[in-house]
Amino acid sequence: MGKPLRVLLVEDSEDDALIVLHELRRGGYDLTSERVQTALAMNAALDKHAWDIVIADYVMPSFSAPDALVLLKSKGFDVPFIVVSGKIGEDIAVATMKAGAHDYIMKNNLKRLNAAVERELREAVERRERRRADDAIRRRLEFEKTVSNISSRFVGVFDLDNAINVSLADMGKFSDASRAYVFLLSEDGSRMDNTHEWCAEGVSPQINNLKDLSVGGVAWWMGKLAEGEVIQIEDVSKMPEEDRSERDILEAQEIKAVLVLPLVIEGKTGGFEGFDNVVKTGPWSEDDLALLRVTSEIIGNALGRKRMEDALWQSEHNYRVLFESTIDGMFVIDAETMKVLLANKTAARIFGFDSVEEVIGLNPFEFAYSDDRDRVVKSVREDVFGKDLHLINEFRAKTKDGREMWTSAVGTRTEYQGKLAGLFSFRDITERKRVEEEKRRLEAQLLLSSRLAAVGELASGVAHELNNPIAAIKGFAELLMARRDLDATMREDVETIFKEAQRTARITQNLLSFARKHEPEKGLVCINDVLAQSLDLCAYQVKVSNIEVVVEFDPDLPQTMADFYQMQQVFLNIIINAKQAMLEAHGKGTLLVRTERVDGVVRVSFADDGPGISEENLNRIFDPFFTTKEVGKGTGLGLSICYGHVKAHGGRIYARSKLGEGATFVVEIPIAPEAQQN
Repeated sequence: MGKPLRVLLVEDSEDDALIVLHELRRGGYDLTSERVQTALAMNAALDKHAWDIVIADYVMPSFSAPDALVLLKSKGFDVPFIVVSGKIGEDIAVATMKAGAHDYIMKNNLKRLNAAVERELREAVERRERRRADDAIRRRLEFEKTVSNISSRFVGVFDLDNAINVSLADMGKFSDASRAYVFLLSEDGSRMDNTHEWCAEGVSPQINNLKDLSVGGVAWWMGKLAEGEVIQIEDVSKMPEEDRSERDILEAQEIKAVLVLPLVIEGKTGGFEGFDNVVKTGPWSEDDLALLRVTSEIIGNALGRKRMEDALWQSEHNYRVLFESTIDGMFVIDAETMKVLLANKTAARIFGFDSVEEVIGLNPFEFAYSDDRDRVVKSVREDVFGKDLHLINEFRAKTKDGREMWTSAVGTRTEYQGKLAGLFSFRDITERKRVEEEKRRLEAQLLLSSRLAAVGELASGVAHELNNPIAAIKGFAELLMARRDLDATMREDVETIFKEAQRTARITQNLLSFARKHEPEKGLVCINDVLAQSLDLCAYQVKVSNIEVVVEFDPDLPQTMADFYQMQQVFLNIIINAKQAMLEAHGKGTLLVRTERVDGVVRVSFADDGPGISEENLNRIFDPFFTTKEVGKGTGLGLSICYGHVKAHGGRIYARSKLGEGATFVVEIPIAPEAQQN
């Protein structure tokens, strides 16, 4: 059996038409065909049948291939169009192809016909598939846009009725429905109202006719909805007799097809949402059903929230009693302006005000430190006003009188005087934060001290055990170097042994220095002088390493009781570490050395623009033997010794850094009492 093919021939010659049909049959086609030779006949044929291909003679007495092509396009058909002509010039053929013909074939060369037909049929199928895919994508994007618009409309909504009405319009237009509507049940569930409706152009509204209806007359309908089922009726006239009551109501509104889903409000069926079609019968698409599922949940949730907000508004008196009596600071803040609309006395006192009236109209988040403000405001707008999440925010703030404090805030979305607002609870947690920070600091010091003590004992023993063999190696190496009978290669090897023995001796000396428990020899010193000498000692190394040192010394820095040389060892270690880090990172760098008086200590900070320190390594840099340097370039004892020296002076040493953003080492030494300075 041949391949079926429906051919519309635009040809005035019956003989030529038969030749074309014969050639197609030779190509294996089982033909259904019709021959036309006028525009009227072609128009009728196009309306009567769906054709796979149109084959047209170029010139006829009262019609032509270009005329036929224009007619085919005007009716919106994407059907392959092939011109077959006895005589046609190349320029005419090109013009015809540009006009939309798919191919042209000379009548004296019909052997090309079947190949051309097969190709054009295949390409027509491909075009239809592409259009279907494009239509599906366009439909999906339209669906997502509609859902997105509806979803965003109910975020922070003030006018719920308007949001529902506008959303029903979006839904109805998307689904090509005649009507989209919402029905809500009374509190006892015995009656229902058509509360919201959208109608397509030319469709009569029914909302005023569908008020205070008894649900008893539509028992089948309400039973389905109570079970959470979808009511999908493709042809209302074919509803069974048992649903006669519902059918009569639908037909009275001239409804031909309907799609309805239950609205779940606060956990139970509170009404329904649906589409009507008063123009035609037929099934509803999966997209129509999906849209109703999504929007029924959105609208149901919105109605539930509205009911809860109404209940909250009704309990305003009880709320006010609680508001004034709580030990926390309470603010009601306007969602748009972020300003205080209502406050209790505790809130005013927390922020340093004498009365509630002073707080009204202020934005409490403007008291937050600049580092915290953007984070807190963003969280309030998105998490409280947007999503109504009850997240706790802790941030630093300054009170009206300049006092620094930590505060904890948690909020919930509410409504105040008909406008969206937030109810926020504030608590001063400054003391809690101070205790937590002190606890963390002491725990860290205790942990590091215990590590240093344990490693110190081990280091002392290892160093003493190594000293004797190292001394022997150095001695014998020196004896060998004193001999004159060594050749150059042997002498170079012995010198290497001696140098490495010296380096090992320095390491053991560092171990003994680290492990030795002795009090520093303190005297009154100016930290600026110690730093100046330390920088002079390494000035050449810093200069040849292309490191710029920027100095910002406080000229009025008070003196401290310190061991000059131990402090110099600490500063040199930090400067050399910074130089090495910047040099390895980018071959140059800038080191800022600053001194200042902060509270009761002299603070020295070293800020470099090197590679920075990872968070993991930042917690270990003062551990003995911890190093990130290559083997042979560091022992991991330098910062541990620095830590021990600073601690012995009653001070602190710590580092701040983020990977890729440089590092800052800070040394804090207590200021000498005024009596000692005098």
